[in-house]
Amino acid sequence: MTFRYLLGLGSNESAEQHITAMIEALLVEFGVMCVSPVCQTPCAKGEGRDYLNAVVYLKSTLSPPEVRTLCKSIESSLGRIRPSSAVTADIDLLYSWDSGDRDSYPVVAEAYLQPLIDSVLGKTTVGSVLNTVSLNLNNGLEFGACVAELKAA
Repeated sequence: MTFRYLLGLGSNESAEQHITAMIEALLVEFGVMCVSPVCQTPCAKGEGRDYLNAVVYLKSTLSPPEVRTLCKSIESSLGRIRPSSAVTADIDLLYSWDSGDRDSYPVVAEAYLQPLIDSVLGKTTVGSVLNTVSLNLNNGLEFGACVAELKAA
C-alpha cells in the first residue's frame, strides 16, 4: 500500500542550514518529493527567533508510525533538544492518507502552514503575503522560492 504524506518542517536555529539538511535527509529516505516555498514566520510563543517553515508532500510504502519515527530520528541527528526555544529541526507528520486522490483535502491546526499545504498540493500559489527564502541543496539545486519537485541524486 502506498501512503501520501504531508510533513511540516521548521527551524529557528541556523534555520537555512537545518531546513536544507532536513530536505536532504528526507530525499535520501524517500527519493522524490514536492517541497513548498520556504517561508519565514514569527515564533508562535513569542520566544526565540523567527522560523523558516516548509511543507513536503511525498509518497511511501512506510506506515504513518514508521514515517513519524524516521522524522524524529532525523530531528535527533540534527541536534533537536526538547524542550527548547532554539529549534534546530522540527519535522511533523501533518497529514497522511492512502487514497490516490489528492482531493481528500487536508486542513491542519497550524493555520500558518495552510498556504504552504495548498501550494504543494497544487490548489493555489503562495501569494506575496509570505516572506519566502531561496535555498540551495549541497548539489546546487535551488528550492524555497516556489514549489519544487526534488529528486535524490
